[in-house]
Amino acid sequence: MIRQRPLLCVPIAANDPADMKLKMDYLKDISLDLVEFRADYYNRPDYIKAVDIISDSLPDIPVIFTFRKHDEGGSMSIKESKRVKIILKAVASGCISLVDIEESTREDYLKIIVEEARQRNVQVLMSYHNFEGIPNRDVLKDKVCNMSQNGADIAKIAVMPRCRCEAFRFVDDYKLIKKEAGIPVIGIAMGKYGRRLRLFTSILESPVVYAAGLKPTAPGQIDAHLMRRFN
Repeated sequence: MIRQRPLLCVPIAANDPADMKLKMDYLKDISLDLVEFRADYYNRPDYIKAVDIISDSLPDIPVIFTFRKHDEGGSMSIKESKRVKIILKAVASGCISLVDIEESTREDYLKIIVEEARQRNVQVLMSYHNFEGIPNRDVLKDKVCNMSQNGADIAKIAVMPRCRCEAFRFVDDYKLIKKEAGIPVIGIAMGKYGRRLRLFTSILESPVVYAAGLKPTAPGQIDAHLMRRFN
């Protein structure tokens, strides 16, 4: 059986329109499947115009809108109510295909975002990030189950193995969780011990892999040009 290659997604972490152009030029020769706009890096309030720049540069490539929480790796620390307002505006704009929202987001905010996404035909990618290590399988399984129950179309778990043994334990845990989940589950191993799993995608078999443009947005991200050569 021929294994289907994973979708390649590159996060765009630009500070302003000029920086955005530089980062988009870097990606122009890569065959991408998805692009993620990391709005928490953007220093201007016109987030929707930034999405338009991406769409104009990469037509027909679905855009994921992400304003990452500061305690889960986000670049900007703002009030949660303001962050949610920005996310809701992006969902309602008609310019994005997916929205990434953390599983740890307050439940009432999660419900509002999911309901708005349903009305706008925007898929919900619900995520969990742990930069300290890898929780046990039951904890990760509960996270994915909670995402599904809260309306996620896709789940994402990103963890930080602290040694090779932990990295390969995550492979086993992730594959079991993915098999039992009722929704697609993206798995990411961060840091230096996760790089092998990022590059050789047949090991982890995640449906989506994240690669770096000019600026990595997570530890261990591999350059998109190299990722595409291998995948």
